[in-house]
Amino acid sequence: MLLGFAANILGMFMYILIFIDANFTDALYKIKEFNLVGSIIALGAAINFLPFFILLNKNKVYMARGVLIATILAALVTLVYKLDVWFG
Repeated sequence: MLLGFAANILGMFMYILIFIDANFTDALYKIKEFNLVGSIIALGAAINFLPFFILLNKNKVYMARGVLIATILAALVTLVYKLDVWFG
């Protein structure tokens, strides 16, 4: 599961650094201002497919399950954040 969270955080940092034209702290303020936190988490979770399939190919089923659980938790956090933004 730790690998899944690390991949998610890495994906979020990569997305912020590549696609947002500002330094990192200004980018975080822009993300918060435009309510994009849930979207950034979801896009960061997309990178979890790479370690998931690598672990499956190496027959590390339990580690792949941890990555999958981390991806599901990221989806739930995104859902809760989006519902709070919509209805809060």
